[in-house]
Parts: sequence; C-alpha cells; structure tokens
Amino acid sequence: MASQITVEEMKNDADWQYAFYEAYYHRYGWCADLRDHPISKVTEVHHAREGYHDSDDWLAVVSWSGEEGPFAVMCAGCDYTGWS
Repeated sequence: MASQITVEEMKNDADWQYAFYEAYYHRYGWCADLRDHPISKVTEVHHAREGYHDSDDWLAVVSWSGEEGPFAVMCAGCDYTGWS
C-alpha cells in the first residue's frame, strides 16, 4: 500500500536509508563517503510504498539532485538475512 511520507521522514527512517543505499550500490557501486548517502539526494517524494521484511519490497519514485538524472525509481528488498 502506498503511503504519504515527507522527504525528512524518509531521510530519517533507517529502513529507507538502507533501501536507498542498497539500490544505489547495486546500480552504481559502493559509496565510499557515506556523507553523500544516496538518500541525501532526494528532494521530493512522488510515490512511496514501504516494504516489509521477508515480504514486499520498498519502492519509491522521487525527485533527485543526483548527477544520474532528475528522477530516481528505487526498489529494494530485505529479508531477515540482509538487504538485496
């Protein structure tokens, strides 16, 4: 189910932080400087669906200040052994 979440709520939520990092890592490689964490590039949340461990993936469509483009679509899952 889609939920309304603000940019600040998303940035301060540990699950969203892990989800963005995992999705970015799989696409672009490891971030050596966590001060430039991928979630810090989110400027607006257009759609967000919170996932659940061993079930639905975390999914977000956001405006993005990254060099990769003006928008990002993120999808990441987590089971009880880690993120993927």
